[in-house]
Amino acid sequence: MAAPEDGEDGNFGKNKRGLPIGFYFAPTDQDLLAILEAKRLGRPLSRAHDAFFHDIRILDFHPAELYEKYANDEEKGYIYFFSKREFPTSSKKRPLRVAEGGAWNSSGAVYKVVKSSKSGGGYDVGHKKTLVFHQRFLGDKEAVKTNWAIQEFTRIIGPQNEVPDLAVYRLYKMRKEGRETPADLAADEAAAAAAMNNRGQQASAAAMALPPPATGLPGGRMMSMADKANMASTSKAYGPSKSSSSQLQQDAAAAAAPPNAAGASNWAPRPCNCQECAPAAGHVQLLTLF
Repeated sequence: MAAPEDGEDGNFGKNKRGLPIGFYFAPTDQDLLAILEAKRLGRPLSRAHDAFFHDIRILDFHPAELYEKYANDEEKGYIYFFSKREFPTSSKKRPLRVAEGGAWNSSGAVYKVVKSSKSGGGYDVGHKKTLVFHQRFLGDKEAVKTNWAIQEFTRIIGPQNEVPDLAVYRLYKMRKEGRETPADLAADEAAAAAAMNNRGQQASAAAMALPPPATGLPGGRMMSMADKANMASTSKAYGPSKSSSSQLQQDAAAAAAPPNAAGASNWAPRPCNCQECAPAAGHVQLLTLF
């Protein structure tokens, strides 16, 4: 639950998160992994942290639904969640990625977050993975890439490099060209209104002849018209995903860069040999320079 607004309950000089005015929540990758470790061990988080992090099953939601539900908790372009990864087999090699209205697809390589030491070098503390949402509703022939993305952070535990199921996620919208402006948001609202009218005209015909459930979608449930309109207002379809290496590199660059940063210029790649990800092609390790 968020802290009161400035001035409420005698909370003068603090923002709605309970932080002093001028302080903002902008955690590093290592910060997020430290918070995740506290959560994993059952340690209570501070009231300020509780205002940012939500416990959910992330596969139950379309990202537009998540954004609509937790928009007031957005901070610097991100919304934060705790969620457990789920696996279809006991080997736990590939987590489930099918969600409401589509699926989360990997974009780029998996990275290791390395905590540097004073003596030089460093040690692995976790993984960072970027995923982009590909939308597919009932009746759609192909999945359509959106500009919704999440970054998934998982801990690395012990000498066997075990990766617990609990993860921390941050949801955001990828930038196409620069930062969004009020004019962009106004255009999104106009698109949402147009989508609502279009959905209304098609609603009666769709109700009389529903297409068969799409393969891989949980429960075959369709999103409501309001949800789809909200999707139109907050997502931009790019078209079917491409498999070329150049497109993959472009996707990774767009997804990995935070909303308010030009790019992660303080990273240096090196090969990763962890137990979970060693078989994955193109998996590299990132060393943070602190």
